[in-house]
Amino acid sequence: MAKGLDPTGGKKEEVKNAVVATALLVAVVTAVARLGGRAAVMSMMGLDILADAGVTGKLTSVLDMVEGMGKAERLLIFFSLWVVAKNLCLDG
Repeated sequence: MAKGLDPTGGKKEEVKNAVVATALLVAVVTAVARLGGRAAVMSMMGLDILADAGVTGKLTSVLDMVEGMGKAERLLIFFSLWVVAKNLCLDG
């Protein structure tokens, strides 16, 4: 084996730098998640879809509509959406 090379064929210094960079990224994401929660991590990655005014407005209007309904109607809607989510595997 040539001097300065690891078994994978790359330079040891490059591998070391990649490991350090990965560890640093994991530490930063963990700190952000601990301090700000998952929403902070999503915002940091640019995936915060609720920042769009259109989505927020639609969500608010749906919640206002549901708030005006009776208890039986809300339960019916909740269980209907629950069945749809379970059947489409939307719950992760």
